[in-house]
Amino acid sequence: VLRQYERQAARHDISLILNPKLGHFTVSPSFSYSEKWYNHRWIRFIDPQTATVTATGESGFFPIREFNTGVSVNTKLYGIFQPGIAGIQGVRHTIQPSVGYSYRPDFSKESWNYFGTYVDTNGQEVRYDPYQGFTDANGEQYLGELFGGAGSGEQQNINMSLANIFEMKLDPAASDTTDTPRRLTLLNLNASSSYNMAADSLRLSFINVSYNTSISDLLDISGSAQFDAYKFQRERTVINEAGQEVVESGRRVNTYLFSEGEGLVRLTSFNVNLRTSLTSDMFYGDEDEQDTTETQAFSQSPLGEDTYDYFIQWRMSLGYNYSFNQANPDRKTKNSGINASFEISPTPKWKVSASTFYDVFNKEFRAPEFFITRDLHCWQLSFRWVPIGEYRSYYLNIGIKAPQLQDIKIERQGRDRGVY
Repeated sequence: VLRQYERQAARHDISLILNPKLGHFTVSPSFSYSEKWYNHRWIRFIDPQTATVTATGESGFFPIREFNTGVSVNTKLYGIFQPGIAGIQGVRHTIQPSVGYSYRPDFSKESWNYFGTYVDTNGQEVRYDPYQGFTDANGEQYLGELFGGAGSGEQQNINMSLANIFEMKLDPAASDTTDTPRRLTLLNLNASSSYNMAADSLRLSFINVSYNTSISDLLDISGSAQFDAYKFQRERTVINEAGQEVVESGRRVNTYLFSEGEGLVRLTSFNVNLRTSLTSDMFYGDEDEQDTTETQAFSQSPLGEDTYDYFIQWRMSLGYNYSFNQANPDRKTKNSGINASFEISPTPKWKVSASTFYDVFNKEFRAPEFFITRDLHCWQLSFRWVPIGEYRSYYLNIGIKAPQLQDIKIERQGRDRGVY
């Protein structure tokens, strides 16, 4: 059963950030303020007849005011290597360290008056957020407010990040008449983490690393990894108070790996993405750059359209991704897939595209899709078709292109499970 009521809310956000420079350092103090207005909240209590938690709605004007503040300092360090061989003028390594401090109070404390309390059947006081939804023991659902309640838990974070940029400068290309050196970005490698001084345990967050690079214009490589400095206590069988054997779920414990002689960090997740694309412009240049001084012969296309030396435009993209997650070593997951797409414009007004995804581990294709569009001057025709799979369907639309008249259209759609 879903409790329904009219919800009204407003939200106001203000942020202030400054970036003054002190010598070689940039200091960035910041302050953020948020105010949420509600006309409703839930007051929870114990129903004396059923001895379960229930709630009653309360109307009125209920503002929630939150803020956080902080300051960060960053700078740049450079290292340059000039080999002067093989056309390499220099290699530059830019290091951008940053450290900051941020603070947010615990708005669940009684002094802020944003959380409510009730006494449970054991005589214990329970604090709760009256703006968050919940489901009672009878399955009755109470929807939360639009923007949620006040933040709980004090935060005093020391934020740390380190960015590395590797660049190369090459001699000008032989065909370059401006004699301008070529610049290439070899690798971007970034790492970040934080330490919450207000937490009672597990103060150091995960260490996140991201990277990206490219090989000319042919291949883009990107990905990320996550590391944990804390020991993970794996699943184990224990005896509970009733003398029964139960399986205790695995969890992070407040013990650093190095204190157990297990290294500094543990790899918890990793992913890599490879992507390449080919376009018609790579083979005969941009259509706009074609020589227009020659006589353009009038021709009739196979699709019945008059064209003037139209160059067929096409694009093909191919990507591969691999990822695994072992945050819980007892429940490792792996994913790998290949996605491909192709788009071609046989005439200026027709466009045909197709895309698909292949799951490497499960050895199956997922939801291949075909899409066709036709420019009908003031109208636009589009057709989408998914020929196989759980989402096999089609969709045909002929409509007016003008935004003000987009509701004037003809639609046909359907799928295996009936028209939708």
